[in-house]
Amino acid sequence: MNGYTTEDDIQRKFRWPSLLLGILFVLVGILSFLKPGKAIIGITWILALSMLLSGIFAIWIYFTLRGSFGSASGFTLVTGILDIILAILVFFNLDTGFFMLGYFLAFWFLFDSINMLLLSSYSFHPGLNTLFSILGIIAGVLMLFNPLIGSLVVVYILAVYLLIFGIILIARAF
Repeated sequence: MNGYTTEDDIQRKFRWPSLLLGILFVLVGILSFLKPGKAIIGITWILALSMLLSGIFAIWIYFTLRGSFGSASGFTLVTGILDIILAILVFFNLDTGFFMLGYFLAFWFLFDSINMLLLSSYSFHPGLNTLFSILGIIAGVLMLFNPLIGSLVVVYILAVYLLIFGIILIARAF
C-alpha cells in the first residue's frame, strides 16, 4: 500500500456511528408508536423551537425584502411575530402546549402557508410554492376542526420517519 486511503477503503469500512444512530432512531420510532403521549411532549418542544426559528426567519425575510425592494408584506412581519409568541407560550406552559398542540400546529400551518402564498412570486418555483401553500392552508383548516388528529398525525409521521431513516442508517453501516 502507498499509505493513501482509496475510495474502496472508505466504502468497505464498517460504520459504527451509523449503526448506533440507526438503532437509536429505530428504537425511538418504535417507542413513538407505543407511547404517543410521551412522543407528543417531545414533539411539542421541537415544534416550539421550530416556531421560534420560523418566526425569526420570517422577520428576517420581511426586513430583507423591505431593504431590497423598498416594500414587503406586513403579513410576513405579523406572521413572524405570531410564530414567536406561539413558541413562547408553548415554552413557558408545556401543559397548554401539550393539549393545544393540534391548534398550534393548525394556526402555524395557516399563518405560514398564507405567508408563503403571498411570497410565492419571489420563489424560484412560484407554481409549486403556490400549490403547497394552498395544501398547507387546507391542512391547517382541517386540523382546526379536529386538533387531536393533527397531533397524532405528527407523532405517527415522525415515528415512520424515524423508522425509515434508522433502517437506512443501519444499512449504510454495512
